[in-house]
Amino acid sequence: MLKTLTSSVHVFDGKSENFELFEDLSRNHIRMYPRLTEQQKVNYFHSLLREHVLQANCNLEDKKKDSLEEVITAFERRFGDLSFSISWKFGNCSFISTKFKTI
Repeated sequence: MLKTLTSSVHVFDGKSENFELFEDLSRNHIRMYPRLTEQQKVNYFHSLLREHVLQANCNLEDKKKDSLEEVITAFERRFGDLSFSISWKFGNCSFISTKFKTI
């Protein structure tokens, strides 16, 4: 008997501390299906949203709903943990500059 492959997909409920993980998992899951159209990717992303995040998706401008990158950028601005993003980017910059100094 043939078994189907099952996987659990992480959904997003609007908690800022979970957005980075959600974004990463959803992008990686979408990459497994390279033949998806842009609209299918956006629809898949939308299917993973829960609670008040669904309303935030409805409030997006229509032109931003056409591209997955635009949708993710809008959600990152609204739900992303800004302090984590800044410290991570700053940490990378200082690491890179230190690396250049030692070479």
